[in-house]
Amino acid sequence: MFNQCDILDEKKSKILREKSKEVTFPMEESDISLINNMIMYLRISQDEDYASKNNVRAGMGLAAVQPGNLKRFFVSSYKSVGKLNIDYCYYMFLSRIYLLIKDIGNY
Repeated sequence: MFNQCDILDEKKSKILREKSKEVTFPMEESDISLINNMIMYLRISQDEDYASKNNVRAGMGLAAVQPGNLKRFFVSSYKSVGKLNIDYCYYMFLSRIYLLIKDIGNY
């Protein structure tokens, strides 16, 4: 698990603007461990008491590059409120992304 100080500063860190590497499958143990740590960080960051006591910024998503790993994936975690009270957790792995822009006329 890591702390707020382990998350890179968006304004100062140059690594956030570097090109990340594709994720290979099967995944390396270090990537799996990183995902687990990222999810744990997001879950505890959403606990208002813990976040205020430990100076943790709340979040719902975290990219692998934010704690300093140049890999193309991010995780998202949040807890629903209400009757269901379900923990949602998503892992997104980004491979090559192609953007196709098609002129469809006036909007």
